[in-house]
Amino acid sequence: MDVTNPGTNQDYLNEFKAISNKLKKRFLRRPNVSEASDQFNRLAKKLRDNEEPQYEAACYLAVSRCEQSIGNYSGEIEALVSAARAYLNAEMNLKRIGGPSFQDHLLDAIDSFSSAIG
Repeated sequence: MDVTNPGTNQDYLNEFKAISNKLKKRFLRRPNVSEASDQFNRLAKKLRDNEEPQYEAACYLAVSRCEQSIGNYSGEIEALVSAARAYLNAEMNLKRIGGPSFQDHLLDAIDSFSSAIG
């Protein structure tokens, strides 16, 4: 986690929004969902490298929605499991540093695993 540069989280948020905007339907044009899925995957890996698991999980959830929309159910399940693992990692990080935890990340992980099973 980069404490020295607080703008980093905002950069990731802007990148996430830019990718999401590419998915909006334009007049007589279909969005390239596969490209957006790849970009969300790359962003998730960048966030993993920077130890931001809660944001990484959000990217994987976006990947799962993209994969579902194109009918790639194995890709959707893989992304949901990755999101659940990232949420678990975020919860373990909170426990390790002794921060307050309302177990939101744990509940999100359970929800992601349940969606992958169902």
